[in-house]
Amino acid sequence: AITMFTTQTNFGALVPVGDHNQLLVWGPGIPATLPNLQDIKSVYSNGSSLAFIYKDPLPGENAIGAVGTAATGGVVPVELQNKLMFDRPKAIYATIDAFTVLTDTGHVYAWGNAANGGTIPVDVQTQLNTMKVDRIVASRTAFCALTGSGEIIAWGANGIIPAATLEKIYDDD
Repeated sequence: AITMFTTQTNFGALVPVGDHNQLLVWGPGIPATLPNLQDIKSVYSNGSSLAFIYKDPLPGENAIGAVGTAATGGVVPVELQNKLMFDRPKAIYATIDAFTVLTDTGHVYAWGNAANGGTIPVDVQTQLNTMKVDRIVASRTAFCALTGSGEIIAWGANGIIPAATLEKIYDDD
């Protein structure tokens, strides 16, 4: 195995097979039906699910995948897959039961437990759509997006930044 990954009850191993990588998964939370686990570039885990980015998907194929229960990010919504066909994923970030993907163009999308960052509120998504996000920071229950110019926005449980705190962050650069 190149690298091992864990959730609270499951395991994943990224294994070289010829000139490709294969993800092997096992544990009580792994569903009977699995997505394609071949040609994996990188793997990310939360408390119950594994998400991954495919190395070189063919046109029309999914750019990312996940294994686990839908409620914890183990299933990537079709709408999100469609957006990633034209904007390649750069990295995935995790809370305890949700994932967020950052794309090459700086867009951000989420899935998994809505309360813990798996759903981006409409007002936050609207603001994110006007930003070029450079990086994401995740806590147990929330995500925070940052731009190169210093803009910051968060979502998820306890992820809302109070106005006074946000003002202090901007004042302190």
